[in-house]
Amino acid sequence: MKSVIYVILLFSFVNISTEQLPPSIKLCRRSDPKLGECIINSINHLKPLLATGDLGPGLQIPPQEPSKIDDIYIGESDGIQIVLTNVTIHGTSQFHIQKLRANMQDLKMDAILLYPKLEMTGHFQFRANLFGRTVTNDGEVVIKIINSVNRITIKMQKFIKNGKEYIKFEDVSIKIKSSKPSSVELKGIFGSKTLNEIAGALVRENPLFKSDRMNPYFEKSLSQTMTKVANQIVSTATFDETFPL
Repeated sequence: MKSVIYVILLFSFVNISTEQLPPSIKLCRRSDPKLGECIINSINHLKPLLATGDLGPGLQIPPQEPSKIDDIYIGESDGIQIVLTNVTIHGTSQFHIQKLRANMQDLKMDAILLYPKLEMTGHFQFRANLFGRTVTNDGEVVIKIINSVNRITIKMQKFIKNGKEYIKFEDVSIKIKSSKPSSVELKGIFGSKTLNEIAGALVRENPLFKSDRMNPYFEKSLSQTMTKVANQIVSTATFDETFPL
């Protein structure tokens, strides 16, 4: 889920000065005693625009419908090795913010987001032991995650460049928990429909495809992507421009 869950918490703080902000951006000031509430309202105001990524004149972000993430390498279990590539996710703009807390003194934000449904599609490569022999093949995979609760922690750090104070995102970490097991559908791995169904059943029953085993791989990919994109957003702004008093 690359940038999945993506910069959503950062859209209130863009890398352009206040005078250049498009009408879609509701600026939040770090001195606001209700900063968390302000950020939530600002993000909710932007939600209809997240699908295309066009937030107004001069401000574009990566489109959220669908969104893309880096390749996912899932470890080996019961003789199955899995790699997901060209991964796209649908549903990342349909989130609900359950909680958000911002501490600008410690340069840290925490949030809980609920996603009713995330559907991930991509290219699936695997190596497995089937019927006593090693089989390598690939195809398409569809993974559906229902009622995903994502806990996001954002850590920032100030630094000086050319005599001015800037900010960078050290880490955007994500923890995913879903109320139902992920569903996995494989397509086109074998020419035979029967073999496809057998392979699909083996993969679905494999411990690697249980939600609690898959999530850390998704979390790592998402965290790396969100940190990278967040730093791109604030790369040209000073700290005071990004988080005005």
